[in-house]
Amino acid sequence: MDRLTLVLDKDQAIKSGTGFVAANSNALQQYDLLAVMPLTENGFQHACITMSELKPFSVDIITLDLAAAPRLPFHLKRSTVGAALANGVVFEITYGSATDTKVGTTSNQDLAAARRNLFSGAREILRVTNGKGVIISSAAMDVLGLRAPYDVLNMYV
Repeated sequence: MDRLTLVLDKDQAIKSGTGFVAANSNALQQYDLLAVMPLTENGFQHACITMSELKPFSVDIITLDLAAAPRLPFHLKRSTVGAALANGVVFEITYGSATDTKVGTTSNQDLAAARRNLFSGAREILRVTNGKGVIISSAAMDVLGLRAPYDVLNMYV
């Protein structure tokens, strides 16, 4: 399966310049999954409400990098998240940046903070979604970033 992930920053959310338009249909048809990663509150609302509507080239996955900051840059509202879930969108939690143990990439303190951020953010997402419509992935760039299924399960139980 092929996947395209677009990052939604404040400029794209305001202008709705996501690239998921009919003019780009030939390029978008190459992908089986369309995902967005919102970085701002406006981007998150745009992804949950507008981009998740059932139409050609609607998003399938809203991905969140929870390990990047102590708090999400936006508030998760049940109504906004519920609108996306009702349209069949799933929320993706990526754990790769919280388990990256390559020598010289991050300090132990940074890694511990990333893990704390990941667990607190994941708890918030699971609370708002009632555990429905959530997928967990590694977002790893190589095989060493992957974890065994039971290791991943134990992170979130």
